Amino acid sequence: MWVQFATNTLAESIMLPPGDVGEAHEGFRRDILPPLDICLDLCLDVYNVDCRVQIPDYEARYAGSWPSFILIFRYIPLLYFREQVLKAAKFGYVYLERGRLKYAAELLSMVKDALVTSSGYENEKTMRAMLVLAQAYWGLGRLEEAIELQKLVVDARKKAFKCQHRETLLAMDQLGRSFWLNGQYHEAIKIQKLTAEGMKRTLGTTDGDTLEATDNFAVTLGSWHRFEESAAVHRKVLKF
Repeated sequence: MWVQFATNTLAESIMLPPGDVGEAHEGFRRDILPPLDICLDLCLDVYNVDCRVQIPDYEARYAGSWPSFILIFRYIPLLYFREQVLKAAKFGYVYLERGRLKYAAELLSMVKDALVTSSGYENEKTMRAMLVLAQAYWGLGRLEEAIELQKLVVDARKKAFKCQHRETLLAMDQLGRSFWLNGQYHEAIKIQKLTAEGMKRTLGTTDGDTLEATDNFAVTLGSWHRFEESAAVHRKVLKF
């Protein structure tokens, strides 16, 4: 019981983006990993209980219609469901940042599945969870799975925000980089060109995201042996 209390306290102390900016937060997440490991190891090795996260099946427990006179009893289990999803997201975020990719992918996959079931693909939290999970897959070399997730996010953001929105363009840039890493240079060039042009129109030529996307496009051009074009694009980025 005390181990569970300690684990829950650690979870409450972790902040997710965008509230986690700064060296102090990064240092805290680094320092919190050893006690978090101790709590989880004690649960498994000593008590034979998994204290990480147990997310209930949303469809089995909460979906469907409920009689009005018992809706109040539905609210408490829903709160528990949301708390468990948030707990998994926080632990997954810490483990991803500290390079514990396999464990991070396991937790973040649970988060993604829970949010897809409860909120749908076009929910912003779902899309963010899918992109973070894609990062874990990317680090593990599971590039095809990362690309499929990123494709889903691009399509969902186009529907939710339209093509020229910053969030859509950022998702497109991430997809382009995954295409490049997976050796799909033709697909990478196509989407990165659209992304760089879209960012210039929407965000401006000097915006940091625009410059990064444009530089990524130049890298892919070089990978395709289009060296003169690549150098020209790099020079434009360098001017800013």
